[in-house]
Amino acid sequence: MRYIKKKAALLLAAVLTASMAAAVSAEENANTGSEISVDISWEEMSFTYFGGHKIWNPETHTYSTASDMWYSDQREISVTNNNDTRVTARLEFDTDIDGLNGDFTESVLEVGGKAEEKTYFSVSGAAIDSSTNELGVIKINILPSTNN
Repeated sequence: MRYIKKKAALLLAAVLTASMAAAVSAEENANTGSEISVDISWEEMSFTYFGGHKIWNPETHTYSTASDMWYSDQREISVTNNNDTRVTARLEFDTDIDGLNGDFTESVLEVGGKAEEKTYFSVSGAAIDSSTNELGVIKINILPSTNN
């Protein structure tokens, strides 16, 4: 029983950690000699696929099928720069599901010193296998900005 509680506690800790904001920092940037420190936060990344349904047409006495689609609001991703050094955040979505697309309103964010920028993420395209829980991975690369 004690082993099960410990395992459940570890699993819960991993889930809570994954759902919180991430702080990213580097010792010193070799290009500018300044420290980079950002906070990255995001809304819950859950999305629903609507598989379509039949619609009765009383005039033709037939059914038509509504289109399949992803039904989801865009989810916010926020990058907050904690230092004076301007940074660039490059976002990308990697997936192994053929035909599935991850869309950002902005895939490159220029974040000024002591500022915050936001983008929004959504999915579109192909349906997924009902046994699939993970759609893909969002990667965020933080670099010192080349735009002053």
